[in-house]
Parts: sequence; structure tokens; C-alpha cells
Amino acid sequence: MSVIDWSPQPSGNAVADRSIPAHDGASGREIPSLIRGVMAAIRRMSDAQGGALTTAGVGDAYTVTTGVGLTGLRAGLQFMVRANRDSVIAPTLRIDGLPAVDWLSAGADVPVVLRAGRIYSVVYDAASDVVRSIIPEMSVDASAPLRTLDYFGALGSGRDEDAAFAQAIEYMASSGRKVGLKGGGLYGCNTKIVIPAGGGLVGAGGSKILARRGSFNNQDLTPDGRKGNNAVVIDLSGHPTDPAKASLAPSLENVRVVYGAPSGSGTDLIRAVSAVRAFNVLDALIADNEIVGFPLGKGIVAGTLQGNGRIIRNHIHDFLDNSTGWLAANVPQITGIEIDNDRVGGIFSDGVLIEGNRIVGLKVGADFLALYGYQTDGINLCGTLYARVIGNYIRSVGEGIDSFGSHGTFSGNELLDCYIFGLKFIHGAKNNAAFGNVIMRFGLAGITLAGSTEKDVGNTTGNRVSGNLVKDYAANPSFSTATSACVLMQDNGGANGSGNTGGATQLPTGNVIENNTLDPNGASYGIVRSVAGSNDYADNKLAQPGRSGEVAHMTDGGKFVPYVKTNVRVSAAAAVPLTAGGVALGLDTVSTDRRSEFSTATQRLTIKSPGDYDVALRSVVSGLNSGDRVLLDIRVNGNTVATVFAYCPNGAFLTPVQVAERLTLKAGDYVEFQARITGTGSVATVATAGGIPSTVMTARFVE
Repeated sequence: MSVIDWSPQPSGNAVADRSIPAHDGASGREIPSLIRGVMAAIRRMSDAQGGALTTAGVGDAYTVTTGVGLTGLRAGLQFMVRANRDSVIAPTLRIDGLPAVDWLSAGADVPVVLRAGRIYSVVYDAASDVVRSIIPEMSVDASAPLRTLDYFGALGSGRDEDAAFAQAIEYMASSGRKVGLKGGGLYGCNTKIVIPAGGGLVGAGGSKILARRGSFNNQDLTPDGRKGNNAVVIDLSGHPTDPAKASLAPSLENVRVVYGAPSGSGTDLIRAVSAVRAFNVLDALIADNEIVGFPLGKGIVAGTLQGNGRIIRNHIHDFLDNSTGWLAANVPQITGIEIDNDRVGGIFSDGVLIEGNRIVGLKVGADFLALYGYQTDGINLCGTLYARVIGNYIRSVGEGIDSFGSHGTFSGNELLDCYIFGLKFIHGAKNNAAFGNVIMRFGLAGITLAGSTEKDVGNTTGNRVSGNLVKDYAANPSFSTATSACVLMQDNGGANGSGNTGGATQLPTGNVIENNTLDPNGASYGIVRSVAGSNDYADNKLAQPGRSGEVAHMTDGGKFVPYVKTNVRVSAAAAVPLTAGGVALGLDTVSTDRRSEFSTATQRLTIKSPGDYDVALRSVVSGLNSGDRVLLDIRVNGNTVATVFAYCPNGAFLTPVQVAERLTLKAGDYVEFQARITGTGSVATVATAGGIPSTVMTARFVE
């Protein structure tokens, strides 16, 4: 019998231990023996719990003799033991000759990693019939050197290191410290690595985590499925539902994460896996990592990032998928960096810095493309606030940057060889600034601002797109008949302006497109304007004149109509008597009217496209008395908007009188012209002189 067998009730201990005579009627001579027995039992228990025990056995079959004399294992049994040798793979422990049980880590169902000479706390887990141990020496001096994964039993030779990762996670959680990966080390991984608050993994040049294809095989696209143990390799997330319980300052730095063998290597396997996940995190740092070779899924997926969140200098490249077994309604995308598609407590990330990342080669195969389209994004922001997207290099993806966010800054990014769009603001993106970006070799449009078929997201508005270089259309078969442009405005989010398909009426409106250099080089247009939305297009430089330098707008039916620049020249030869009330000038000779906007019958110029127009009128007047005054008027929608007058002495021919004005006009506005006379009341005329027409009117659209 042992102290473990003693009863918690005094009456139950009369004969509980034959070495301690505690029965009623014991003689006084037995009392010293009783005391000595109790003292010995306490000492044996003290040794068992104080670390004086040392294991024995061979290989992974460990044994220990407690001295307590256990007759069975009971829930809650706990003692300390010193390992006499390193474990190999999966240690077991035989206690006091009882049947051996598996020896696992306290934090996960993985074998504990034992190191010779270290002391381990051992607790019997009755529910699982195993013993568990926490790693030793959990209290760590903050100034101590960074421990590497090798400290927890990893070799870094390419074998699976799930047990070492599990113990490293326990160490991080208790110490708030990071763990290093040795330079050139290769660490196999079969389940999600969860980085706790304050913890992190830090590589040292060539450190690589190999995510096994056979283990990371998620096909569940629900929110829970997307974060499962087989769906995410490294997870820095905080509490899953409470934004007030964010994880503080976890990090991943200088680590190479590779999706690799064994168990299948084909790109047609149905899998959706993300390399790095970070949700509900304060001051997250994901920096200088390389992520390569993944299927559908995300390189870095995050949401509800607060404080000084930084995703910087990561290299995400060579993702490829050609699977075809997905439902068309919920096909996952390949995305380099995705923010806020999922959120905790509905809270959007605020102020995250996405800078200096290199995202290259996120591709789909021909079978996938034929069924689902080119579903890849370099960076996708789904409602994110005040994001800073700066200096990223993105090449060979479906869309370079796709943002639904607000108040963001997008500058200095290079967006090259994008299959569809380079930069896109859509679904109610508001008050963003995009400037100084270079977009080259786009498949449909370099920059697009679109509305949405989703209800309640509001218009895409208040965005300023300024000082960007957009050049070189790179045609691809998917858009061989589509209208392409350096800048493409899309009403209601319909593809290529195809119109509203979801019952919403969200528009790109109130945006400014200015000072951009646009070189279509084969695209249909330089700029395609929104019809329903009112946006400001100012001082954009179209590098190539001609068809590629034209501007277009969309009709309500989704068709593109070129914005042929208004250029009207109309004159009159006949003399027109002037009156004080004003007369039309008899403009009857149309020499130029590219859009058929002037009617000789009504004497009106009726505008077909909104914009700014320079309008000028010149007339030659004769028959005036001294002191008479002639006035020329430009009228818009029946109201005089500009007038010029001149005096003419002695009835001589006047030098032509001219009035000119820059007018901002809407489609349907009409412009009229008239001449008037004031003075003595004599009759004067607008008449020809020396072959010069009596009146000439010109109107030109101002780009």
C-alpha cells in the first residue's frame, strides 16, 4: 500500500497501510513506529513530486519506480521525473510495474520529446489513459538567447516535426517568447501551427516549413472549414468571436512555407489551403517570409487587424490550380494577401500596412479557367479601413489589387501582366487615393472603378486616381471581343458595363480621374466613362491619338459608344437685320459637325455628351449710326450666359465682334446664338464683308 491508497476519511485509514499501525486499540509501543511510517511515506511522496526520480528502460520504453508502491493509476496522479536518455519517436512510461501507457505532450495529442537530464512533470490523464508532460523550464529570462525548434527535439532534416512544434507552442504560450528555426532547416508539418500572443517563429536564412499535401487537404469552404487544422499551416489569430480578446503581437518572420509532397502532387486535386492566417490580432507582424507552391487558397489571409499591423516584404509566388470539382457559386480564389473577407465581431482592419511584398505567378489552368474564370488576386481588401498599400510588385495574376475598402492609400505599386484588371475599386469603395502606380500589359483594363450588384454597399465614390501610368494592352482569348481601356468605369458592377444583374443600383460616381498618362497601345479606348455616374476626368494625357486615344461611354443597354469629340463649325452668308429684341443669326452652312449636334432648322446646338465645351461666335456688322451698340449673346437652355458688345461710328464696317465662353454642359442642353442692337433705332445688319462670312460659330469639346 502507498500514500496514494490512503483514504481522505480518517476512519478509512485504520488498516489502509500495514506499515502504519493506525487501528483502534493499538498499543502505546506502536506509536513511534506509526510516526516513522508516516514520515517515510511523506518522504517517498516528496521524492516522487520533487524530481528525485529517474527513468530507466530501453529506447522509447521508459520505466520509473516511484517508491510509493502504486497499485493502480488514478486520475490526478502527478509526479516529477528526470529523463535518463533522449526519446526516439513515441515514448511510453511504465510506472511501478503497472501496464505501460503512452507519454504525450500536455498541449496536444502528440508524443512528448524527452531530453536526457531534463525534469518533466508527469500527470496521468484518465480520460485518455495516457500520461502527459509539459515541457521543462517554462519560466524564461526575457534576455535569454532565442531558443530554436531543435531545443524541443526537432532535427530540421525534413522529417515530420509536429511534436516539436507542439512543445514550442506551449513554450511560447507560457513564456511570451519566440522560437527560432535554424538556417537551412527543413521541418515537416501535418497540422496547424498556432502561434500564441507574444510568440512567433523566426527563421535564420533558408528555414523551411514543409506543409504535407496529404495532411493539408481541406475541401470545406465554410468559415469554420477555412480555418481548420487541415486548411491553415500557421495561425496567429486571437479569440475567434470576441474582438476584445485580440492576440497581442504574434509574429512570423523570415520563414519559407512550402506546400509539398507526399500524397499527391497534381494541380487537379481539390484542395483549398492557406499558408498564414491572422485574425483578431493587435500589432501583427508578418515579414520577410516566402510562401510558394500552394493550390487554391491564400498566401496570407487576415481580418480584424488592429494597431500597428504589418504585412511587409513577403514573397508569395507560383501558386497553380487546375481543379474542376467546385460548385460554381463558391469557388475559392487564389489570393496573395486577403484582408477582411472574414472578420471577428464584424470589425474591419484599420491602418494595416501592406508594403514591399512581391506577389508573382498566381495562376489557374485551362480547365479551371474554362469553368470558373481567372479567379486570382494579388491583394484583396474587403472593406478594410485606412489601409496603406505601398510599393508592392505584383505580376502574372488575374487582378493586381482589388479593393472594397475606404480611406486607403495605394501608391508606388507595380501591377504587371494582370489577366483582367490592374487596380480595381468596387462594391462601395470610398475615399481612396491611388497615385504613382505603374500598370502595364493589362488584359481588360488597367484601372477600373465599378459599382455593385450587391445591395446596401453604396456607390463607389470619393476616390481620386491621379498621376498613374497605364500602358500596353495585352489581349487574351477570354476578352477577345470585349471593350478594353486604360481606365474603365462600370455602372452597377456588371462585367464590361453589362448592367445591373442583382437588383441594386450602385454606381461609380463622384470620383476624380486626373493627370494620368494613358497609352492604350491596342486597347479599344483610353477612357470609358460611366453614363449614370457623374465623375470628373481632368488633364489625362492620351499618349496615342486616333481610335486608341478616344473616350467612350456606356449606354443603358451596356453598349459602348465612342465619345467623339464635338467639333462644330457653322457659318452664315445672308445679311440679317438687327433689332433691339435680338435675332437669330441665320447659321445655314455646316462645314463641320462630327456628331450632328447643330440644327439649321432650330438654330440650336444640342449637346450629346456631358463635359466642357469652348463655344465662340463672331459676326461682322454694318449700317450702324454713330453711338449705336451691337451685342452678341450665347444662350444655354434659353438663358443668356455670355455677351459682348461694341460701338461702331459712322456706319463703317466693324472689325468682327467675337464672344467666347467655356461652358460645362450636360447631355440634352441646347445652345443658341443671337445679335441685338441698341442706340438710335436705325436698322443695322450682320453682313458679309470682303468674302468673310457674316457670322461664324464654333464649338469644341474639351478633353
